[in-house]
Amino acid sequence: MFNPAHPSPAKLVLNTMGMIESASGWILSPAYDVLNVAILIPEDKEELALTLDGEKEKLKKEHFVKSAKVLELSDKQKDGLFKRMISNKPKAIQWIDRSFLSDEMKAAWLEILESGYRQIKLS
Repeated sequence: MFNPAHPSPAKLVLNTMGMIESASGWILSPAYDVLNVAILIPEDKEELALTLDGEKEKLKKEHFVKSAKVLELSDKQKDGLFKRMISNKPKAIQWIDRSFLSDEMKAAWLEILESGYRQIKLS
């Protein structure tokens, strides 16, 4: 999972997945128990749990562009991904603001969010 709003690894294991009962049956929840490891363990500089174009840290937009090419995404698909990242940034900020985190943790999360967008040149 990569999201510039959460540019650190979310340790996804079986006990961190949630289920929601919907009209069509049980589905995986969109997010459940997601930890921003960069806040909790600042010395952990990895931005992803898995590599992207051979990198786990200091990711740039070029890494995502190369990965899109390897995945044979069209330019329209690739550009759409970046547009969604930009258009969803306000929603990510709202989620952080409405969270149960302390004001200090919210501020730290927002700084990481802004830093991630700057790093991949989306702000």
